[in-house]
Amino acid sequence: MIKSILNFFKNTSEKEVYILTSLSTFAGGVKSENDTHWTCSQTFVAYVDCETNQLYKTKGIISWQTKDNNKHPFNFEPKTIYKVKVKQIKKNDLLIFSFVEVIDSFNKNNQLLSLIDEFFIVDAIANFEFDKNDNTAEGEINWLGEEVFVYFSNVQNITSAKQTLIHLKKIMKNISSWDHKLKTYIAEQTLEKVNDWISNYSEHSKITMNTLKNDSIIDTIDIYPNGDFFISYILKTYHYMINVEGNVNGEFKKAYLEE
Repeated sequence: MIKSILNFFKNTSEKEVYILTSLSTFAGGVKSENDTHWTCSQTFVAYVDCETNQLYKTKGIISWQTKDNNKHPFNFEPKTIYKVKVKQIKKNDLLIFSFVEVIDSFNKNNQLLSLIDEFFIVDAIANFEFDKNDNTAEGEINWLGEEVFVYFSNVQNITSAKQTLIHLKKIMKNISSWDHKLKTYIAEQTLEKVNDWISNYSEHSKITMNTLKNDSIIDTIDIYPNGDFFISYILKTYHYMINVEGNVNGEFKKAYLEE
């Protein structure tokens, strides 16, 4: 989709803007089988129009194309302000800047600097980015050696997101104990259904409770302001998802196979 949109930029005039990049770092481009170029992008959370000095708290992407996915015109750092020359288009609700060049790296635009505490939470366990459009915040933590995405849902503002972070810290403080309890609960609640699924759709033999526990790898964590959580595990051998719902007070509500 981005490649087709970039074709609209050919007759679009250039402009200069300041952007505040998001926490997500560039992970490589995409291209279809018949493409000669990779289409790449970096997200940003807000920008300032250099001509009008107008601040826009608008999430968007800055995109470019390259023949070599290992060589890019610039490597954007997360949570950083840049002054860039771009071409602009808005497709439906998606704001896209076509990259032309970076004018100034690590810029200290005061309007965007004032937004850092409004969009980002910096903490010892992880950094989180607040999305006011979706009332969510997201980040990535280390869970016993696994990189795991964490989402704070139904957070109305950055203050609510920071309060929800306290719930996550309660889990992280005793992470090994929580991991053991979650896997045990999963095995107790879903073993029969997992074996039914294996019998019907897999060539593997039925498994034991210990095998199920050992095969479970945490995938994502979703936490709400009241302490409720929705945690997903993946059975690595069988490529199946199991969800657990509960609360950080130690209550488990249910565990089930994702349909």
